[in-house]
Amino acid sequence: VVLNIGMSRKIPSDEYETVLSGFDYLKKVWRFSWRGYVAHVHANGTSLKGFALAIAAQLINLVSGRRSYLTFHAGIRQIYFPRERSGALMPVFWILFSLPRFIICNSEEVKAKIVEYGISPDKIVPIPAFSQQYLEPSTGPLPKDIEALFARFPNVIFCYMKMRPLFFPEQTIEGFARLAEHRQDVGLLMCGVA
Repeated sequence: VVLNIGMSRKIPSDEYETVLSGFDYLKKVWRFSWRGYVAHVHANGTSLKGFALAIAAQLINLVSGRRSYLTFHAGIRQIYFPRERSGALMPVFWILFSLPRFIICNSEEVKAKIVEYGISPDKIVPIPAFSQQYLEPSTGPLPKDIEALFARFPNVIFCYMKMRPLFFPEQTIEGFARLAEHRQDVGLLMCGVA
């Protein structure tokens, strides 16, 4: 059962449970925990609210006799992560990482940074955030500018990323520019969320 805490959280749907407030979130986590559900929470190294919601769900699940799962999708450099950037939040991260039965992160590098908080590497499983199983193939014509790119370059590098500093889009473009100095047969197709 998905508890929707996103922007659409107040819109009713058969696909998720609406969450109308912080108290409603706690109430629903409590209810599902006592029905035997295991909480699977998500956090990253940027959101203070995310830490609070994840830890609250983990504690409620623990009180009901279950150990939660944590998905920690983060690069190795975020606002409050890794440890050297945590400052006063270091104990919060330790609690966040200590409570779950297992932690799923998105790379070996992130796993190594989580271990630096004193967390056993045996409970951390790196799984890439992108997988072909999530693709939904469709057929149809490409936009004209993309068709023109493929017509101009026999080799095209496709890059999908969130366009914010923590994902280093400037360095990606700079790296491609260095490649383009030596290879005029390569184009770059970038897309993502701004």
